[in-house]
Amino acid sequence: MKALTTLFAPLPRGASTGSAQTLRHLLGMTLGAWCLFLATSQATGGESVMVSLSTYEEWLKGEPIGVTVTREGEVRLGMTFRQIATADYLSAETVWSAATDKKGNTYLGTGPNGVILKVDATGKLSQFAKLEQGHVYALAVGPDDLVYAAGSPWGKVVKLDASGQASEYFNTGEQFVWALLWDKQMLYAATGTHGKLWRIAGEHKATLAYDSEAPHLRCLALDRSGKLLLGTDGRGVILRLDEDNKAFALCDVPRKEIRQIAVDEAGRIAFTAYGEEPAPDKSKRNRPSGTPAAPSSSNGSPLAPDMQNAAAGKPDLRAIVSAMKPKDLSSSKEGKGAVYLLEAPGFVRPLWTGDSVPHSLARQDGEWLIGTGGDGFLFGVNDRGEERLVARAQADQITLLHSIQGSLFAATSQPAGWVKLEKAAPHGTYRSDVIDSGSRSTWGAMRFKGKPAAVRTRSGNTADPDKTWTEWAPLAQGKIATEPSRYLQYELQILDAPVRSVDLFYTPANLKPEVQKLLVLPPGIGYKIIENPPQPPQQKTVLQILKASSAPEMSLESKRLAPMERTGLRTLVWNSTDPNSDELEYRLEYRKLDDQDYTLLEADLRDNAYTLDTSGWTDGHYLFRVTASDSPSNPGKALSASLVSEPALVDNTPPKVTLVRSTPTEAEFSAQDASSLLWESDYSTDGIHYYPVQPVDGVLDSHSESFVIPRTKDQPIFFRVQDENANTAGTHAPKP
Repeated sequence: MKALTTLFAPLPRGASTGSAQTLRHLLGMTLGAWCLFLATSQATGGESVMVSLSTYEEWLKGEPIGVTVTREGEVRLGMTFRQIATADYLSAETVWSAATDKKGNTYLGTGPNGVILKVDATGKLSQFAKLEQGHVYALAVGPDDLVYAAGSPWGKVVKLDASGQASEYFNTGEQFVWALLWDKQMLYAATGTHGKLWRIAGEHKATLAYDSEAPHLRCLALDRSGKLLLGTDGRGVILRLDEDNKAFALCDVPRKEIRQIAVDEAGRIAFTAYGEEPAPDKSKRNRPSGTPAAPSSSNGSPLAPDMQNAAAGKPDLRAIVSAMKPKDLSSSKEGKGAVYLLEAPGFVRPLWTGDSVPHSLARQDGEWLIGTGGDGFLFGVNDRGEERLVARAQADQITLLHSIQGSLFAATSQPAGWVKLEKAAPHGTYRSDVIDSGSRSTWGAMRFKGKPAAVRTRSGNTADPDKTWTEWAPLAQGKIATEPSRYLQYELQILDAPVRSVDLFYTPANLKPEVQKLLVLPPGIGYKIIENPPQPPQQKTVLQILKASSAPEMSLESKRLAPMERTGLRTLVWNSTDPNSDELEYRLEYRKLDDQDYTLLEADLRDNAYTLDTSGWTDGHYLFRVTASDSPSNPGKALSASLVSEPALVDNTPPKVTLVRSTPTEAEFSAQDASSLLWESDYSTDGIHYYPVQPVDGVLDSHSESFVIPRTKDQPIFFRVQDENANTAGTHAPKP
């Protein structure tokens, strides 16, 4: 049995367990805590365990190398990423952009050092240019087959000649240039932080094509008819720019940012979006009349605030540092994203959602390809939204997908790389996630649906495979040949035949249970365990059944605890755990503090609470010991553990109260208790309404106290005291 930790509050000093209010307080707290105490899990210790892997979601936890995982849960020979350039050669942290010229050369814009790399048609990599801008977010090849680049900070668009020499083509006056796109003889630049779209007709010749309400225009694309599509950041909106430079909103989604737009062969528009939906901004962007105009650049375009500072000789270092710092592409602050398909203006449907952030999007061979962050997965999704795992990069992020003459290339980060998607070699490999058996285990057989070409395993006792693990070893007559350990990993080699499921067997070593806490509750309170009658099956909706299939509901024991109140009752409660989730039974014993041997109270207990009546016990301090044993799950091989309580005072003798003297103006009483401290004292003049009274020395803190109570000559005095174990005694002084 696996029990949750249960906590009980001690009785506050000065509170009387005899008062109805205190009892309600204590019982309420105790019963509330017991609700946590009843959670259990099915015992498995001492038994063989089978671990199965068969669903698409389960396969995704491992590492596919040259294999594809279908939505139906099949692992078959597929695609792989071939490394063309790695971080050692890229001299960059992230590849942000890519463009290919007519000769087949591909240019990569990187960060944070402003380097533009060139990969020629043979795959040879070299540094092509280095810009003053730290991050080259945008690249485009013009009709002249030259490269145009832009980034941040400073928001300049530069033209690169054949040797990589850069010259300023246009200064947007913005901090960010997020995207560049050539349409015929016009170069469009999407910028932030003021959300402007510039139409550049030539060197230093540009007009403002569109001034959006969004702080950023994040991406650009052309639809089937050649009209410009814009994706915004600040609100997730797709805009279409018409001939009169008026933008028409095709759709919006409950996301902060549109990251990328792709148009397929049929003209359908898909886009990636992520981040939390922003709260509505009611502020106005328009500058009030009379406000001084912002300074302009040499070409007449307005300068962004940080550029205005720079023009005045006051560079905004915070803005520059912020721009130079790469975004954390997997940041949870930006939220999980989705890929949407625009069905019609104003109507979109989610094409893909998942636990990963979609950073890149492409269309190839009738399938949408989605590169993600956090795990480096490349997913394929058909038009019906059916998903498969195409490949996995040897990096955390796939930041860019780029098609060159029908072949798909990808840029990665963490670490940075440039890879090509290719058909796998004659065989592929699937490496499982690490299996944690919870304790040192003996590994057994493996069983498959499908036919892997080869299977091998390795094992160890650290959560991550390291040098302390065993070497990879093949199965021996269908059984795992590695030595007993806590962790295991297996690897499947896939040829022509797919694999649909894997079953793996092991038996965990038995481990000792642990009694974590043992408490003796205040006196006078007990519990009676009541078995609930069997309940009929509950009616459920389809949604409830679907939800339960992915997240099973917690089952509770069919027992409840009914409180009892009686002098002399003492209740012991404890909680325990077992590493194997074994079912436990308990043995309860006690001894007086100055005795040597324990006496058995009860054996073979299955509950974590026990109430006893101490009415006939000798007053004094007692120790209680509970021993947990996993014998129900391990007959003949049981292990046990014990815990002893703090000393608990048993005191069923009330204090001795004596009337010392009685006069017309006061009455004097004495009270003594041999075992307990005096805990509460009060008096009454009518025997009904009682009021607190302090002893002569002003503090109720010992076994013996004196009390003097003023009165008038016609008043009787009723006096009573209670010790810390709720034993009460009293007497009275009659009228004088």
